Amino acid sequence: MLFNSWQFAVFLPVVFLIHYALKRRYRPYWLLAASFVYYAFAGPAFTFLLALSALVSWYAARQIFSRRQERFWLGMSLFINLGILFVFKYFNFFISTFASVFHADVFTLRLVLPAGISFYTFSSVSYVIDVYRGKLDAEESLLYYALYAAWFPKLLAGPIERAGTLLKQFHEKQTFDYDRAVYGVRLIVWGLFKKMVIADTLAKYVTQVYGSLDHVSGGTMLAAALFYSIQIYCDFSGYSDTAIGTSELFGYHLADNFRRPYLASSLRGFWRRWHISLSSWFRDYVYIPLGGSRCSALRRDFNLIVTFLCSGLWHGAAWTFIVWGLLHGLGQVLENHLFPKEHTRLPARLLSTLIVFAFVTVAWIFFRADTIADAVYIITHMFRGITRPAAYFLTAYRELGIDGFTILCIFAGTVVLVLVDLISEHYDLLQKMNTWHPAARWIVSILFVLLMILIMPVRSSNEFLYFRF
Repeated sequence: MLFNSWQFAVFLPVVFLIHYALKRRYRPYWLLAASFVYYAFAGPAFTFLLALSALVSWYAARQIFSRRQERFWLGMSLFINLGILFVFKYFNFFISTFASVFHADVFTLRLVLPAGISFYTFSSVSYVIDVYRGKLDAEESLLYYALYAAWFPKLLAGPIERAGTLLKQFHEKQTFDYDRAVYGVRLIVWGLFKKMVIADTLAKYVTQVYGSLDHVSGGTMLAAALFYSIQIYCDFSGYSDTAIGTSELFGYHLADNFRRPYLASSLRGFWRRWHISLSSWFRDYVYIPLGGSRCSALRRDFNLIVTFLCSGLWHGAAWTFIVWGLLHGLGQVLENHLFPKEHTRLPARLLSTLIVFAFVTVAWIFFRADTIADAVYIITHMFRGITRPAAYFLTAYRELGIDGFTILCIFAGTVVLVLVDLISEHYDLLQKMNTWHPAARWIVSILFVLLMILIMPVRSSNEFLYFRF
């Protein structure tokens, strides 16, 4: 069930109204049932894997907390959770790689990748490890732990919420808060704006170019690369905003997952702002256990590269994702040696921000391309003919087939996005709207919704990009 679908437009109000109509002691049962119904839309059979992961993690954590064969139950939980992830997501990739290297005949599995499996698996793994490390008490109630594992706003594409923060909220008495609910609605609308107005508009042209590389010019490839940088940010951050806003309606806070990443003036800063829940997960459960930065410079570089290689592989079972992760790892290694401190002066920060954006955009080409050869082809050809700027950009305009209204949509949506991101660096616009005069709030809200309706193209619901991970 997509956030941008009519099914969710019906599902959410029904769940919301019944939730607050029920007595408090029945609400967790209702939300758990609603979460499994929500997940069943992605595939009814997948709910068994989700339930199995939740049951194994809850029971293993209980045994670990009781000091009963801690290492065995930790290993058992990791083996089952990561084993399921490996079979469904990585088995065919590794077996095919083995076959190509050794020219062997092998079999592959015809399996459908369960939606959100990478996200809820990482949530379960972090929970059991935190209990094993003594950072968290094991949850006694299977009901509350299952609700944490299956909580529908975060289930399919995060944020990868830590158990310590969300489980605590489930145990607290929640009452309806009008201002909080209104803030949640604003986040939902803002997230859908980024997804449906900006990301989905650009997706058409990105798909068009990446599907016909032999028939487009360098300017068109450059436009597609820039479009994809904006598309993936608006698509994924749009999902996160909608998920956080949906959770706020029920009185539960999810961690911020994006903080204006394209305003970062370093790669370190970019990863402190982009997909924060995932980058912090790899920091805590891969980078630091490897030794982190409390070691020699050479070992720190190794730790960084391994961490980003794992991050690349997490995103997908393909060499393109591994190269993407490697590029970010090598980029951070180079940055740490050349620019150990971030720039403080405005001109230097602006220049470094542009350089970081350019690096991230080039790396996204590997992330989006079907093969490494396609990515290399784009990078080596996208500046072909740029010495004749007029012809370079005019050819791209013609090949993309963008009409004037679509250009207006892209321009207006991007301007709104940039302005909100710039303002939000110092001022939480959506939160502070609660302090405005009611008339001002309504005028701004109505104008924004009208703008969204005006420039949003009519299309079917497009799946969020990160659903495939």
